[in-house]
Amino acid sequence: MISSFISCATFPKTKKNKYSIIKEKVNSLNGKYALKEIYRSSLTDSTSFSFSPRDSGNNLTFFDEIDSRMFAKSIEIDSSKGYYFILKVTNYKKIEIDYLENETSIRQQTIKYKFKGDGYIYLKNRNFKIKGVPYLFGDFDVKKIRLTLNEEKNLLLETSEFISGGVALLMVVPTGKTKYQKIYERKE
Repeated sequence: MISSFISCATFPKTKKNKYSIIKEKVNSLNGKYALKEIYRSSLTDSTSFSFSPRDSGNNLTFFDEIDSRMFAKSIEIDSSKGYYFILKVTNYKKIEIDYLENETSIRQQTIKYKFKGDGYIYLKNRNFKIKGVPYLFGDFDVKKIRLTLNEEKNLLLETSEFISGGVALLMVVPTGKTKYQKIYERKE
């Protein structure tokens, strides 16, 4: 049953990623990027929401998108300070992300990834969550994330998310798929 929920969060079938990264050049993702996106849009085959329900009015940062822990404290943004993250591919299985506030490190993450040969790296960061007791008082949440670069060498994050849940066996959280992309500006 769980595997059927995991397969619900799929990415659109595209012929070829026009900003393709090959395995030997995965280090081209290395760089310093703005913490907040400069652009976001729905992916073309979204059947329900344009963006994640968690994103509604919140303007999630890159950290919020990547960190899938239920009780993770978000990075508080002070408009008078500069916020960035440094992404570094350490090997063919892991990336390191260092979050900066005015050039001072405030958090670090190491995340496993998988390269599938379609020009994207797929993050393996606890993408399946069960909150409460699904359909009695809770839901399932599957969120998959993949990364690549766009034409301007900015970081392109694509997300596919599936949420389904309810209370007392009644569907409260609509079963829906969310597919969107965000672009994070390369600073260095």
